[in-house]
Amino acid sequence: MPTLETASKKLKAICTAIDLFNLYGFHNTGVDLIAKETKIPKATLYNYFHSKESLIETCISFQKKPTERRSTGNCLLTPLRKPNR
Repeated sequence: MPTLETASKKLKAICTAIDLFNLYGFHNTGVDLIAKETKIPKATLYNYFHSKESLIETCISFQKKPTERRSTGNCLLTPLRKPNR
């Protein structure tokens, strides 16, 4: 059963991934960078999303639901700063 902490980490991963995909594109954004920026272990990200492609699909679905984003505080309104690589 998912916990609030798990849901919060998933949302953080999705929002961060969207920001990074917008900054660098899908091909140039690796799961390693997403893990680094979210401080969520890479293995945990794969446990949540199973693959980078699944994460991308989740991000696209998330962006198609603006009503839900507004009610959760819309993490997309505060763009991620460009990380130090």
